Amino acid sequence: MVSPPEVTAGEYEIELNIGDDVLKEKGEVKPVPGFEMGEDERALQIEKQVEAMSLSRKMGLAVTGVKSIRRQIDKLKESKEKAEAFPEEAEKAIQVFEEKFSALETDIIPKGIGYRGSLEYALRGGSISEMTLMLSLSIGSYPSRPTDTDVFMLEQLKGAVKELLMRMNALIDKDIPELNKVLEGNGIKTLRAPKKIDF
Repeated sequence: MVSPPEVTAGEYEIELNIGDDVLKEKGEVKPVPGFEMGEDERALQIEKQVEAMSLSRKMGLAVTGVKSIRRQIDKLKESKEKAEAFPEEAEKAIQVFEEKFSALETDIIPKGIGYRGSLEYALRGGSISEMTLMLSLSIGSYPSRPTDTDVFMLEQLKGAVKELLMRMNALIDKDIPELNKVLEGNGIKTLRAPKKIDF
């Protein structure tokens, strides 16, 4: 669950628990006087920012999952190189899996950039992971309703993120179990699949 980055204006009751003692205090959060916003505009900004933050979080999980799979594949390949004899069936299964996985890996983490990449790369468009991060910052950077451009970009990114997560979940549901079946049958350590990501 992604929470808004700040408290909206309104009355609140704060409760502090210290052992068996409970302290309650009522207070009011007022809007920043230099940036007057209508409640509808403020609510819309928070709604869209939370949506963008949710996309960014999902892409962060996808990046982490892809990196975990890559580490395990590389270890399998190292084991194959060190082994005096490696089952041909397992070698073929690893090769087939890696071909499918590499296409997804490149789309989630484009070659030559790190976890989120550089700001310069993001300003040129960047990866979907970068764009979701930058969009959440753009929507929440100034106390005003989201621009039409930001709203349009948000809708575009929703579709792009969903497509990537569908591919990743299919890999987790189908391709990893198929590879693991072959590996297990040949006495080789299987891959630990990351958790599926809801979209």
